[in-house]
Amino acid sequence: MMKDKIFTISGRNINSIEEFHDEVQNVLCPKFSGYGRNWNAFNDILRGGFGPFELDEKIIIVFKNKRNVRKRLGENFLVKLTKLVEKHDNVELLFE
Repeated sequence: MMKDKIFTISGRNINSIEEFHDEVQNVLCPKFSGYGRNWNAFNDILRGGFGPFELDEKIIIVFKNKRNVRKRLGENFLVKLTKLVEKHDNVELLFE
């Protein structure tokens, strides 16, 4: 049985939606220059095939420093992030 790939997003330095997309690009699609840096593009990235995981490959995203992100971007940001990730059966989101 293959082990799920784990990717860590650090919320420590996320103070804006732009910085969130910087972190997504660095972690989930570092070699893909076409990342659109919006929610639709993030949704596409979660499907896979743009970087270090294949289309529909099972992955785990560990989101660290949730409290900082909540403080900077608000609870609505975290709710939207969670709901979007939940649409993908191949992605598990863990907050630390």
